[in-house]
Amino acid sequence: MMRLVAYALTAAVLLLFAGTANAATLFDPALRFRMLPTEHFTIYFHKGEERLAGRLAVIAEETWRILERPLGVMPPRRTQVVLADQTELANGYATPLPFDTIVIYTVSPSGSEFVFGDWLRLAFTHEFTHIVHLDRSEGWARVVRSVFGRTPFAFPNIFLPTWQIEGLATYEESAITGDGRLHAGDFRAIVGEAARLHELEPLDRVNGGLTDWPGGGAAYAYGLGFHEYLVERFGAERLAVLAGATARRLPYTASRAFQRVYGQSLGSLWRQYEGSLGGGAAASPPETNVNVTRVTRQGFSVSGPRFDRFTCQGCPPEILYSASNPDGFPALYRVALDGSAPRRVTTRYLGSTTASGRGVVYFDQMEVRRNGGVYSDLYALSRADGRVRQLTSEARLLHPDLSPDGETLVCVQNRPGQRDLVLVRLKPDTTEALKPHTTEALKPDATGNAARRKPRPADAIRTLISEPDTQFDLPKWSPDGRTVAVERHRSGAMPEIVLVDVATKSLRVIAADAGTRFVMPAWRPDAGAIVAAVAPGEATFNLFEILVDGSSARQLTHGAGAIWPDVSPDGTTIVFAGYTTGGYDVFTMPYPEGDTATVRTPIVDPERVDLQPPRRATLSESPGVSAFDYSPLATLRPTSWTPVVEAGGDQVRVGAASGGSDVLGYHAYAADATWLVSGSAGAPTPNGASPDWQASYAYDRWRPTLYAAASSATSFFTGPATDAGTPTAATRARSRATARPCAPRGRRSRAARTATRSAESTASPQA
Repeated sequence: MMRLVAYALTAAVLLLFAGTANAATLFDPALRFRMLPTEHFTIYFHKGEERLAGRLAVIAEETWRILERPLGVMPPRRTQVVLADQTELANGYATPLPFDTIVIYTVSPSGSEFVFGDWLRLAFTHEFTHIVHLDRSEGWARVVRSVFGRTPFAFPNIFLPTWQIEGLATYEESAITGDGRLHAGDFRAIVGEAARLHELEPLDRVNGGLTDWPGGGAAYAYGLGFHEYLVERFGAERLAVLAGATARRLPYTASRAFQRVYGQSLGSLWRQYEGSLGGGAAASPPETNVNVTRVTRQGFSVSGPRFDRFTCQGCPPEILYSASNPDGFPALYRVALDGSAPRRVTTRYLGSTTASGRGVVYFDQMEVRRNGGVYSDLYALSRADGRVRQLTSEARLLHPDLSPDGETLVCVQNRPGQRDLVLVRLKPDTTEALKPHTTEALKPDATGNAARRKPRPADAIRTLISEPDTQFDLPKWSPDGRTVAVERHRSGAMPEIVLVDVATKSLRVIAADAGTRFVMPAWRPDAGAIVAAVAPGEATFNLFEILVDGSSARQLTHGAGAIWPDVSPDGTTIVFAGYTTGGYDVFTMPYPEGDTATVRTPIVDPERVDLQPPRRATLSESPGVSAFDYSPLATLRPTSWTPVVEAGGDQVRVGAASGGSDVLGYHAYAADATWLVSGSAGAPTPNGASPDWQASYAYDRWRPTLYAAASSATSFFTGPATDAGTPTAATRARSRATARPCAPRGRRSRAARTATRSAESTASPQA
């Protein structure tokens, strides 16, 4: 049977919720959510997020009032906002379909990403800009929306190119908060360096599908720059006019709105934007780093280069680092400083740093849990046989560094709203090389995953420093094992470098400034100084040497970007990840001799007393706030319907389809019904009040997914011959009900047991 109008909504629901059991659920099923309604929002949060939910309730209402002005329209009356602490990746997304929804993963990024004093405010501002922008329906689209509801065709702005959608939100995140990527020199270098070297990406490649660096980031970087150019030249109020103009255009024709709003075509404006880059600061080359050697040419994302302190005697120095690019799986690599090519050590999913032991290399990586969460754990790579074993399970540990005595790892551990500094005590066997042919379960399992050991006992992980609304990152042991240098990022401030006395837990700030980001500390071997990545103001990151008494600092690199420093054991060489127009790669340079011309004094009091961050009210202390257990009913109702026309099999039917799902994706359903308009000549006509119909439902919180469907359909066919030998026309009505659990088996297949019940009846004309 051919369908003239597809079941768009029905198909979308079934594909999303009942298609393949291998697809991840929206949220970790172990999380138990609650609901917090405000005037314009419903906030969904789980245990441990009470403080964050209370903060977001205030942030959301403030942002609702602020965004009315720059986008020229009143924001939606109600938006669903989900806070989920289920990943180590700082991210979020927003969609107006089937209802206005924002999801924010609450973990904060490290201080080397973005410029922010309050990650929750920055992330929400970006995502709510999407909601206000994409929810608009003007002109013909408003009429369609009033008839069919929240169908995708009624939202013209969702069909805009990605650079326009993300560029506007990235610009507004900075214009509203004063932070964000507009003020991050490392992010602006993506376009700035490309302009300086005449390697700008053309508009058609920025539109999407770019596999070269910066990949999907091009839409954000170029989109931000273009919107900044439009504001500086024509004024911010034109952005609101443009958003309204595109909201009344037919899908994929919105580029013509630029002519109406700005008096010039999009192509002309884009060329002028590119020309403005050539005449600005980007045209001036950065100062050249002296004696810098490029070690790798992999590009894209290179992170955590560190000297291997246990290379063989007489061998050239080797560097361990992680790389991720479109050419293969993310992996841990090793490269020698003798000009040889990098060698892949093992696959590594989304980790950054390594900790070298005599017989073992420790690292962190992430793994999907319960088909929804993405959590980081510690792993150990044997130098003897190259096998990898898992040390912790769902401990959410990142950035390990090994103590000089080889007995303790210092790491950071994610918790809702904060990232703590912790110590992990290693068992004796984890510091020794693994023996070949051991009887322990060290080989990969049947799915190809690294073999797992019993998780570390709880007492093996000890919290060193824990502060509410504070993120610690990238700790490093001092050469004597008594002190840890670590990046600390408190809410409302820029990241700073602090020293932690492990015995007393006292902290001392050695580098802090209200307008500067200090990140990624690395010790000089004599423990007299720290080498860190520093971004003053809106400049990109470069390496600075900071004396441990906080008295002075000097700049070591002068380039387009330098992060992830490490100093060789003999103190003669620095390795770092340097920026190029192809992404980041590994570079080395001799440790510079003292140069008084580059000495400056950081804005930090060497005697600064470590103060506690301001206490924020919890949910229970917020006046007028009342939370209750999650109920799916509020978001389960259908928000749109789709007309259906079926033709074929000697019949024409018309009807409607609809469906829905709750905001957490636990429940999803779809249904349609059609009525006969014309049927086979001479065949019995079914009751006109009885439609053909089908309905389906999926419950997708836990595995296996529970799926049920029922249908009733009418068909016409040739029946027995009459006495005259001519065939008769017959009508068959068939009902069917199906129920089955769907669960993944292995990595690629799906196993399901199906229970089906069918009933049918056939009617023929009376002889």
